[in-house]
Amino acid sequence: MTKYYDEQFFCNFQLQYFPFDIQKCQIGLAVPHSLKNKVKLLRGNLTISPMKYIKTTWVIPTTNGSSYSQGEEYVAFEITIRRVFFFHLATTYMPTTCLIIVSELILFLDEDHFDTIVMIALTTMLVMYTLYQGVSASLPQTTYMKYIDIWMVFGLMVPFVVFVASVGLRLLNNHNDDGSRLCPEHRLTVKSLSQVKDDLELEVRSKKRKQRCRTAVQIIIPGCTLAFIVIYAVLALAFYNDIY
Repeated sequence: MTKYYDEQFFCNFQLQYFPFDIQKCQIGLAVPHSLKNKVKLLRGNLTISPMKYIKTTWVIPTTNGSSYSQGEEYVAFEITIRRVFFFHLATTYMPTTCLIIVSELILFLDEDHFDTIVMIALTTMLVMYTLYQGVSASLPQTTYMKYIDIWMVFGLMVPFVVFVASVGLRLLNNHNDDGSRLCPEHRLTVKSLSQVKDDLELEVRSKKRKQRCRTAVQIIIPGCTLAFIVIYAVLALAFYNDIY
C-alpha cells in the first residue's frame, strides 16, 4: 500500500550574504515507538520541483533505522539551496557599476565645467538612492545588513566623495598660497619688478601644488574603488562556493 502526504516544513533563512547566499534546511521524519513494527522508513529517490532563481541539491547525512529518541525510527534530509545570482547581477550590480564609473569620470573633467560636475554628481546620487530603495523594498526586512546593502551603500558614497573632492579642488583653485582669495583687482595693482617676480614664483608653486592635489584625488579615489570592487567580488565568490 502506498500513501502520499502533503506537509509544510519551515526553514529559517540567513540573508547576510544575499544574493550569494547558500541556505541549508533539514527535514526530519520519525516513526513513534508504538508504530515501530508497522512502519519502516526507506530511503528512495528524492525529487523536487524547480524553483525560480534557485538550484536545489539533496543530501542525506544520516541513515534510516537509527535510534532518534526512545527507540523511534528516524531519517533526516538536508536541503542545500544555492541562489542563482545572475538575475541580481544584471538588474542591480551592472547598472550601479556603470553609475560608479560615470561619477568617477567627473574627476577628469575640466574645472571650468564645475556646474556640470555638480549636476552629474547629484543626479548619480539620486539614481543610486532610487535603485537602493527598489532593491530594499523587494527583500525581506532584517535587523542586519545584507551583502547587497553593503554594495548599494558604497554606490551611494562614491558620488558623494567625488562631489566633496570636486568642491575641495574648486575652493583650492580659487585661493592663493597665503589664504587670500583670487580677485580681478589683484591683477591691476602696480607692483615693482621684484614683487612681480615673487608673485610669479608663488603662482607657479601654487599651480604645482594644486596639480599634485588633483592628481592625487584622481588616483586615490578610483584606486580605492577598484580595490573595494575586487575584494567584494572575491568574498562573494567565497560565500557562494561555501568556503567560509
